[in-house]
Amino acid sequence: MCSAPLESTEFPAAPDRIQVEAHRNGADVKPYGRGLTADQDEGVLLVERCLQLAEAAVLRSARAQIEHGARAIIVCDPAANTVYLSPRQMRAGADTFERYVLGPNCRVCKFLEDAGLDLIFHNCGELLTEMVRQFAVELRPAVLSLGSSRKLWEDAAVVPKDIVLYGNLPTKTFYSDSAMPLMEVQRRTEELVAPMRECGHPHILGSECDVLHVPEAAATIREKVRVMLRI
Repeated sequence: MCSAPLESTEFPAAPDRIQVEAHRNGADVKPYGRGLTADQDEGVLLVERCLQLAEAAVLRSARAQIEHGARAIIVCDPAANTVYLSPRQMRAGADTFERYVLGPNCRVCKFLEDAGLDLIFHNCGELLTEMVRQFAVELRPAVLSLGSSRKLWEDAAVVPKDIVLYGNLPTKTFYSDSAMPLMEVQRRTEELVAPMRECGHPHILGSECDVLHVPEAAATIREKVRVMLRI
């Protein structure tokens, strides 16, 4: 399990399209990927301080839950995805993912491990397979919950078998019969269950994230959940 400290570091280069769009709109956007550190730029410093505050808040919440008898805690980090972390930069060797995602999460995981709790880790963002692998082998959650864009039977190849995969039907669209009709729920459920049984990886059938609640569609949503769980 990793325990990297959050120290001042360089941010990798921002995607060119962000800088081009910023200049087009006349925005004063500093190129954080050009070697600036927290010691050199207030923007980088602000990001690092926000991460430190977020980590402290998570640990405070975990302590309170432990005091009230929690045996497992779910940690959700869907912002750790390829929208905010450039795949090109990661493949080129940028350590942003390790320092700003794995580092804080590993420290939280170590805290839970020392307290004798299981970790349920959730990330429904767009991920690279290598990101999924590192979540599994570095954080060592009891359960790894992923979004509907992932093919769990393929991710099973990079996730140790003592980690249960959870998910990952697109429940955020259950409220809409046009986006997710009842028969499509059944089809997707069957298409998920069959290869997961074939690959033999421990799996709990469930949602990709929240079952988005829309009051006027409550009956439709409940029926789709029933169909999902019936298979």
